[in-house]
Amino acid sequence: MTKTICIGCGGELQNNDPSAPYYTPKDMTVSTLCQRCFRLRNYNEQYSNVLTADAYHKLIGQLASLNVLIVMVVDVFDLEGSMLGQIHKLTGNNEVLVLANKRDILPKSTNDQKLVHRIKKRLADSGITARDVILVSALKKVRIDEALDKMTRLSQGRDMYVVGATNVGKSTLINAFIKATSEYKESLITVSNHRGTTQGFIPIPFENQTLYDTPGLYNKNHVSELLTPEESTRVMPKKEIKPKTFQLKEPQTLFVSGLVRLDIYPKERSTVTVYTSDQTVLHRRKTEDSETFHQKHLGGLLNPPDKPLDQLFVKRDYNIKSIKRDIVIPGLAIITVNGFTKISLYLPQQLIAYEREALI
Repeated sequence: MTKTICIGCGGELQNNDPSAPYYTPKDMTVSTLCQRCFRLRNYNEQYSNVLTADAYHKLIGQLASLNVLIVMVVDVFDLEGSMLGQIHKLTGNNEVLVLANKRDILPKSTNDQKLVHRIKKRLADSGITARDVILVSALKKVRIDEALDKMTRLSQGRDMYVVGATNVGKSTLINAFIKATSEYKESLITVSNHRGTTQGFIPIPFENQTLYDTPGLYNKNHVSELLTPEESTRVMPKKEIKPKTFQLKEPQTLFVSGLVRLDIYPKERSTVTVYTSDQTVLHRRKTEDSETFHQKHLGGLLNPPDKPLDQLFVKRDYNIKSIKRDIVIPGLAIITVNGFTKISLYLPQQLIAYEREALI
């Protein structure tokens, strides 16, 4: 019997059990969406169907036995939060092309050549050997044709599988590909900020090949784990970031929303530049009594979150001994420190920051 696949999430349609996944009340010879995707697309209803890491690895691991091109999508703003360090282990010897999405969020003044070089180095540090890295914007349709041309040349007629973490914009990017290569101008793949929208492989005819959307790998080390969907939307950049720079010459504390407390002890004059959403609260004050200030104003002045968290804040110390280092809070902010300094970083115990060479 021929399977009928939901074009929104990739699940196998069924009309026997309304409580089971991928149900459709319609005749499956004419239905193209399961009831979940229909209601998600038309009414923005939220569902929680995130694949476990084991289920994701089992699904993507099937690609190791195929001869295909892997198109890995990362979020250029949230690089650490969207890294798939096990991609070569999961997909065997298949070539990997990396599309760094959301270029439109970074400042226009960013040097793209240097940015690509640093992304390649960061990928290599995580064990990812990329044939190439292309900066794109699915939302603004930036370099879509360049990406398509590169995909076509590298694939050499092989099928292509688009992989990535949740919310890096895979489905939006694929819809941009569809609109760029066909007369069909409506979005085919269901796009949502909710996790777990795509549940299986979704095949899309692509000239003489097939392009597949795949489920996203969910990353628990992300601020969205600590926030409500509405709060997450506020801290997720949607337009070009306007970086905010602070000149420091004495111990000071910088709060990034209520989730980050940064105590800074410059050895000499230093600067700290924060890249984050324009809706994220930034507050600077003297370090003295900052812990009391944080406890008093968390969920109020220091938001989001809009109410105090039921989590301990854990301290981690950094000694910045080189010019321009990034401290990355996955999904929230890039904090670039310029100048020799000591930093004490306080984060909810569930969240881990990354230190790296400055990306921008």
